[in-house]
Amino acid sequence: MPDISIDDATFAYLERLAERVGSSVSDLVRQATFPSPPADSSLAVDVTPETLSVFQREQLAVQHELFGYLYTTLPEVAGDRDMLEDTYDEHTLLAEILRNGWTAQYDRVFAKVKPELPVHVCAFVKNVLSMFGDIAHAIDALHAEEYEMLGQSRVAALRFRGFGWRTERRLANYAEHLIVDDKHHAVVRRFAGVVDDELTDHFPWAGEADHAEEYFRMLATFDRLTDGHGVDEDEPLTLAQLTAIADASAAPSAS
Repeated sequence: MPDISIDDATFAYLERLAERVGSSVSDLVRQATFPSPPADSSLAVDVTPETLSVFQREQLAVQHELFGYLYTTLPEVAGDRDMLEDTYDEHTLLAEILRNGWTAQYDRVFAKVKPELPVHVCAFVKNVLSMFGDIAHAIDALHAEEYEMLGQSRVAALRFRGFGWRTERRLANYAEHLIVDDKHHAVVRRFAGVVDDELTDHFPWAGEADHAEEYFRMLATFDRLTDGHGVDEDEPLTLAQLTAIADASAAPSAS
């Protein structure tokens, strides 16, 4: 990448923004020049261990045997014999794999364990949700004529639509976790129109289309407009700021 000169004020702003998203100034400049938001392709790593100590294998085997036994005591599955037997058999099998040290089948033991989600990726998802919460508050605060000036196409662009299920699945899972844990419910209530106990049944955490790059551009504009500090609840985003953020959602021209 060629050398880029940045004035002191811009560099100070980029430092604050980098701290907010868990990145560095050089990475932010690189991303601005060659946008590359977090994607699942960089996280698709098999975390299955190649080897375990004797103590680890015995400890995990005992846990699986205990889980299998405890599952047979649960009243809600007492009437479902097939489910009970399948679950008990699965835990018994995993204990057998561990005790025999069948390393080629460790992937079955650790099938549900995913790679760690890096801090900067978690920060990206959190900041995206926070941004959409501020956007929701600002849209609600608009006067009728301002809402008309914003226009339906921009209102649609300012709507949180989850993440792509195929390539952004883990971002979607983390967003769902944050919202269900009551961290960013305003996003869901404003755009999905559901109540708390219906969240997981009605909100589109993930869909066919990818949105990370779009959110990345919107977040960069949002942080620039708010000086990287977010929005005061008493001073919501203005019509001009909402317009700029909505326009940032569009992919840049190839020319």
